Amino acid sequence: MSNGTTTQPQQRVDAPPGEHWRKMAIGFGVPILIAIAFWFSPHPEQLTDQAWRMFGIFVATIVCIIMAPMPMGAVTIIGMIATVLTGIVPLAPSADNPGAPYALVGFGNSTIWLIVMAFLLSRGFIKTGFGRRIALFFVSKVGGHMLGVGYGLGLADLVLSPAIPSATARGGGIMAPIMKSVALTYDSEPGPTSRRAGAFLSLVVSNSNSITCAMFLTAMAGNPLIASLAGELGVEISWTTWAMGAIVPGLLALVVVPLVIYLIYPPELKKTPEVQTMASDELKKLGGMSYGEKVLGATFVVLLLLWTVGDLVLGISATTTAFVGVIILMVFQVLTWEDIIREKAAWDTMTWFAVLYMMATALSAYGFIDWVSEVIAGSLGAL
Repeated sequence: MSNGTTTQPQQRVDAPPGEHWRKMAIGFGVPILIAIAFWFSPHPEQLTDQAWRMFGIFVATIVCIIMAPMPMGAVTIIGMIATVLTGIVPLAPSADNPGAPYALVGFGNSTIWLIVMAFLLSRGFIKTGFGRRIALFFVSKVGGHMLGVGYGLGLADLVLSPAIPSATARGGGIMAPIMKSVALTYDSEPGPTSRRAGAFLSLVVSNSNSITCAMFLTAMAGNPLIASLAGELGVEISWTTWAMGAIVPGLLALVVVPLVIYLIYPPELKKTPEVQTMASDELKKLGGMSYGEKVLGATFVVLLLLWTVGDLVLGISATTTAFVGVIILMVFQVLTWEDIIREKAAWDTMTWFAVLYMMATALSAYGFIDWVSEVIAGSLGAL
């Protein structure tokens, strides 16, 4: 008899091959030896055993991430539990010392959640095709010359960067396919024909992506972490503060860098009227803005308004604003809950960011960061 539920067939789990165990032995063996060396080695007298050993586990975790015996999130979780098992930090807040760092502190940090929400917002841009529409629009307007194509792609990246915090999602998911379409329009592919257009455009897109990553607090996953660590030292950096500080050098770089690339690594093709036609034709194929694009566009405007004036006038933090944006997209069914839970990059980033944030917080609380700062400042004083 059936009770109305379906039983999933059992999946056979075979033992990992020998190569897996060799990779694990090397990938974990070296970091473990590093942690042990720090644990038993002498340290500067200005530091406590706790600070020095925390630094050892931190270095071992970074080395393990580089050697990659397991995915980054899994490695950082192991590093976090290592700090707990060795007594460096407790798992949860201590009633006796509530202000002390603890292992799960990063998972409740508002900056980490800002990163997660921004990743979810970027899913909306990719899902609806709104990001691609924006990029095609700029190319269709300034794409009559190869340098103009480069500027058009840079402008599109600039517009998208406040709401898409992943250089990979923005550069690889949206800009790269359009750049490739432009190159293929002139039969420019990797190899002998790359210098026609593709090589130049690849350099422009990658460099423009790096520039826009630095221009907004929500343009790259690492930026909120910088702001959070600065906040621990009494320096408050809001979304608006970051943008005001970065907008001038960022815009200058977006103007100068494509021109420099054009001069030192010029494309063989200079005039590109076909690109404008291609972009215009692609826009026509897309037709009018879909329901999802309209909702996303309106949400994007709301986000920019709240990010720029929300914390100054209304007292709304950047993280709260990002939550509001995701909620709007869910209410209007642009994003579903399935989209939310399937956004692996967001939850993976949250995991390893939270752990690394905890380690950085502990190093700061135990005096290691202050000691390193004094050492660096002292060594640079004569200069």
